[in-house]
Amino acid sequence: MGELVLAGIHATSGKGYLVSLVRLEESEGKVARVLNYHFCPETLAYAADALGYLAPIRDYHQDTETLTRMIADAALPWERSRLKI
Repeated sequence: MGELVLAGIHATSGKGYLVSLVRLEESEGKVARVLNYHFCPETLAYAADALGYLAPIRDYHQDTETLTRMIADAALPWERSRLKI
């Protein structure tokens, strides 16, 4: 079975753009996590190509240094060793 993914498509001037991509993860039949790839230009470009759409021209919402620091400091939900359980 695949994953549930929502794709936001914007059409203008006869062209279709993949402007949003959202993954929904489920647990016990309910939405457990929502992952929004709106600000991930490489992911949108890859998915847009696979789906036959254009990717929007968009950059990351943070500068490279800030984004790198945010990722390094993130407590990822699948890293149990970083969680205080």
